Amino acid sequence: MPRDDIHYKVAITEGAKQLEAGELRKAESHFRFAVKRCAECAGGYRGLAKVFIELDDRARALEILREGAQSLARSNNRGEAIELLRDAVRLAPDDRTLHRRYAAALANAGNDAGAVIEYGRFIALALEKNDVGRAHLELEYARETLGNAPGMIELADGLAAFRTAPHAAPSRVEAPAPAPAPELAAVPDVAAPAEAPPKVVVAHQPFEDLMKSAPPDPFRRALALEARAQDLITRLDPNGPVAALEAARALLGEGMQHAAADLLLQMVAAGMTDRDAQRLLVDVARSLGRGEIAKDKCALLAQALRLDGRADAATEVERLAAV
Repeated sequence: MPRDDIHYKVAITEGAKQLEAGELRKAESHFRFAVKRCAECAGGYRGLAKVFIELDDRARALEILREGAQSLARSNNRGEAIELLRDAVRLAPDDRTLHRRYAAALANAGNDAGAVIEYGRFIALALEKNDVGRAHLELEYARETLGNAPGMIELADGLAAFRTAPHAAPSRVEAPAPAPAPELAAVPDVAAPAEAPPKVVVAHQPFEDLMKSAPPDPFRRALALEARAQDLITRLDPNGPVAALEAARALLGEGMQHAAADLLLQMVAAGMTDRDAQRLLVDVARSLGRGEIAKDKCALLAQALRLDGRADAATEVERLAAV
């Protein structure tokens, strides 16, 4: 196995030594070599991220963790891919796209409890900023993703209590288990065995392959397609619109209208819309139903359509929001 490669082991060991000694460029060189020797191992990526944190380049560290998680997931090393996403969330705790990708990866791996904790963390973060609307939107998204998973009732009750008592502590909406520590995990021991990959496939592979290998369960398949589409849109990949449309349709089919709306809005914000996307935006607006959240989401959808030159479709969405 590549992780047993002597050159990989030496690179990780030397990189850790140079990092501890403050020789950051030397450490970077060793960790980059480790990534080349074993692209499906987390050690090199995590080491590089720590180097760039020391260099005060958190954006680059975050990019490396994202790339590492994608590479590990493609190599079927799902357990360590999730660990890198966890490190990335610690580094950028208020990044909504990254947070949802991490929560989806946990759910796809069958770790609903971990996903509930992550949603609780993000909701509490929104409440710390007095952004009750954002917290409520995230709760709705969590419901669409996790259904009645253990801990969801507590999240909903906590948020309801906060809304009736504005000065309540945000921690009331947190899941029972504590949130992750803010620091990154240490560079792992090279002799540590790899974790067994979870059974459910996470969506970090070429789109055509994903369509063939997505989980057979429609709900899990929709989440997998959504995670892949978010990744492509973030990287402005030309395949992003196709992936997003397929994912949005799958989400709609599973009753996750708000998730579909958020995904399409993300695509619009990235400047990646086309006629099919515009038509689907209207379909999403029709499916949102009534309520303040639906009205707010319809308003955003209408604004997106107007910016894209579709005043007729925007007017239709606004009409739906007014019903």
